[in-house]
Amino acid sequence: MSASSSSSTEDFEEDRYFSRGKHSNNTLRWIALGLETLGGVLVTAVAVYLRLGHFQPPAEDLNWKLLCNDMSLYEKQTTNDNSIMLYVIILAVPTMFIFIGEVEFALLSKKSYFENMDKMERMGRNLPRMIRIYAMFLIGTMLASFSADYIKIMIASPRPYFLTTYGSNCPLAFNGTKTDDFYEALKSFPSHLSCVAGFTCVFAVGYAHKVRAQRSTPLLTPIMTQGFLVLAVTTSLDRYTSHFNHTLDILAGLLLGLVLAIYMSNLLLFVLQLSPKSNNDHRWFNFLDFMIPRVSMPPTFSTEAMNARTTNTQRNSQQ
Repeated sequence: MSASSSSSTEDFEEDRYFSRGKHSNNTLRWIALGLETLGGVLVTAVAVYLRLGHFQPPAEDLNWKLLCNDMSLYEKQTTNDNSIMLYVIILAVPTMFIFIGEVEFALLSKKSYFENMDKMERMGRNLPRMIRIYAMFLIGTMLASFSADYIKIMIASPRPYFLTTYGSNCPLAFNGTKTDDFYEALKSFPSHLSCVAGFTCVFAVGYAHKVRAQRSTPLLTPIMTQGFLVLAVTTSLDRYTSHFNHTLDILAGLLLGLVLAIYMSNLLLFVLQLSPKSNNDHRWFNFLDFMIPRVSMPPTFSTEAMNARTTNTQRNSQQ
C-alpha cells in the first residue's frame, strides 16, 4: 500500500509539474502575441503618420545654381494623377490572390489535421494560418511605406516638374510662399508607389512559389509570377510618364521593396513552420526559382547499392 501510494503521489506531482509548465507556456504565448500586436500597431501608426503628415524636407540645403542647370527638372506637371487607383490595384490584387490560395489550401490540402472535416471546418481550421500570412503582408507593406517616406523627408530630392513650377527666379532661390505643395515637390527619391508595388508584388510571388499549394493548379504559379512582375513594372512606369519621379527614384523604390519582400517572404516560411527544400537551404532567392522536375538516381549508383557491393567484395576476399 505504501508503494502504491508513493507511486500515485509521484504521478500527481508529475501531473502538477507538466500542467504548471503548460500554463506558463500559454502565458508566454499570450505575452508574445501582445508584443507582436503592439509592434504591428506602432509600425502601422508611424507609417500612416509619415504618409499623411506634411513634413518638410531640408529645402534650405538646395543649391539653386546647380538645380537651374538640370534640364530634367523642367518637365510639365501632369494633371492626371492615377496614384489612388494604382495603390488600390497593387494592394487588392495580391490580397485577393492570397485569399484564393488559402481557400484552395484549406479545401484541397491533404494535411493530417484536415482529416474528417467538412468544408466549413477546414476553413475555420485554416483561419489562423491565413491571419498570419495577412499580418506579415500588412506589416511588410507598412515597413515599405515607412522606409520610403522616411528617406523622402531626410533627402530633399526635387521632382521632374520642380523648376517648371517653382523656378521662375532661377538662378535665384524661390522667394514665394513655401506651401505644402512646394515641399511635396521635394519628395521625389525614392518612389513611394514603386516601393510599395515592389514589395506587394514580389511578396505575392514568394507566396505563390513557397506557401501556396501548387498541386491542383501548377501552371498558375508561373503565370501569376509573370503577372505580378509586370504589374510592379507597369505601376512604376506610370510615375515616370506622369513626371512624378525620375528613373533613379523608381529603381530605388523597386529595389527597396524587393529587399523587404525577400526578407518577409523568407520570414513567413519560419512563421508557418515551413522550410525550403534541402538542396535549396542556402539560397536566399530560392522562392523565385521555377519548379524543375526531380529525377531519382539510378539504382546502380545509389548509396545502398555501393554499400552492398563493398560488403560483397569484402566477403569474397575473406573466403
